[in-house]
Amino acid sequence: MKLLRPIEKQKGRLPRSVRRQTREYAAEVLGWSGYADWLQVYAAVAGEFREGWIPGNYYSQMVLPTINRKAGQISSVRSLSRHLFRSPHFPDRAHVMNGRLISPSFRPIPDDAWERTLFRHSSRVVFKPDGGRESSGVMLLDARTLDRDRLRKLPDGTLQEFVVQHELFDRIAPGFVTTLRITTVLHPHGQARARAAFLRTGIDPNQHAPQAADFCIPLNRATGELEELYIPVSAETGCLGAFGYLPDWTETERHPVSGIMFAGLEIPAFREAVSVVEKLHNRIPHVGCIGWDVAISRQGEVRLLEWNARLPAITFAEAAMGPCFTGLGWEHLWRPPEQRPVPATPPLQDPPGNKVKAPMTAKARPKPA
Repeated sequence: MKLLRPIEKQKGRLPRSVRRQTREYAAEVLGWSGYADWLQVYAAVAGEFREGWIPGNYYSQMVLPTINRKAGQISSVRSLSRHLFRSPHFPDRAHVMNGRLISPSFRPIPDDAWERTLFRHSSRVVFKPDGGRESSGVMLLDARTLDRDRLRKLPDGTLQEFVVQHELFDRIAPGFVTTLRITTVLHPHGQARARAAFLRTGIDPNQHAPQAADFCIPLNRATGELEELYIPVSAETGCLGAFGYLPDWTETERHPVSGIMFAGLEIPAFREAVSVVEKLHNRIPHVGCIGWDVAISRQGEVRLLEWNARLPAITFAEAAMGPCFTGLGWEHLWRPPEQRPVPATPPLQDPPGNKVKAPMTAKARPKPA
């Protein structure tokens, strides 16, 4: 697996005993040895093998089709978010539908009211197209240059108030929009709980095309792919981990440009953010796993930029902090329904594991009966 090479180059080759253990675990517990590739990436990052990890390809092939089903696709229609959840935490100002501007309550906005509707609290708004992949199509629009004709030509999507982010995020990565990703899951008892969290930010704004001095999305100009720095966050305390991870998943103690060290930093309003997304997930029990992209404003307000139930990735969280999703019975979903054991009800607060620096050794595991 390509992702394994740079990690091994930094940390050393994964021992054969660990490779063997990942293959055995994948075959015996998850039903196919092909899931071992992701387990080996996790082990290389964590420094050891850990039972309970969910490989990325197992998650996409077995878990999501079972727990999110087709209902997860609705999250790609961004203009539905505020209406669906009925939450003021979404900073939606208006939506574009078939060339028409409508309010978050789906009422037409008259031609003489669009400016004061969009720019009541800020001179800028962010447009996000429905169905956009990651950050593709996202635009920063300014009151000084935006006109009604340009609005009519926009594809269907959402216009959100520009959120001036908390000063901590400006210190970490100046010029970039830094978001907090919180992953919530529905527990067997039916309540949503946060199981993983991490910061997503950019690395060097000079490598990309900033739309403004304080608005740069880290998209690779050649591939269109996001190139982000991920920093683990304790889902229990909101404190950052000691290491961030570059796009090739190699470690760094500092932001490559700002030089700020991650250890000891704490996300402002973190507990409130967790409480908000858990409550909102409970309003849509149709999906079992949601990834929430959260901004914290300069005043410490929780703002929900979007939610993702189509493919809320878990691979980074599993590698850096996992296993994060134990006790949910996901490892049994490859089996026929009648052969799946009923998962025990985990505690209401079930934080993810912590990254542990340890030598790469294979731990003995009893063979299944």
